[in-house]
Amino acid sequence: MLVDSGSGISKTNREILFQELEQISAEDSYSGFDNQGNTQDKQTAKTVLGLGLAPTARIVHNMHEQLSVKPEEGKGSQTKVINDYT
Repeated sequence: MLVDSGSGISKTNREILFQELEQISAEDSYSGFDNQGNTQDKQTAKTVLGLGLAPTARIVHNMHEQLSVKPEEGKGSQTKVINDYT
């Protein structure tokens, strides 16, 4: 199982997880200090280009296994390769 603690994936972007070379927008939130030393929360938008999970899904499928992805926005994702060996 692979677990990450990134920004997760929104419900609207979950549909494109398994498409090739997708570009999505993501927001990062962080706390910082201004010039007077006061704390302030900031959000920045960024665009991310990735391969998606399409190549991984093909490899897993060719091995007669299953790929399980459970993204949670703001918390990260869990990705598992499930085999049917019993």
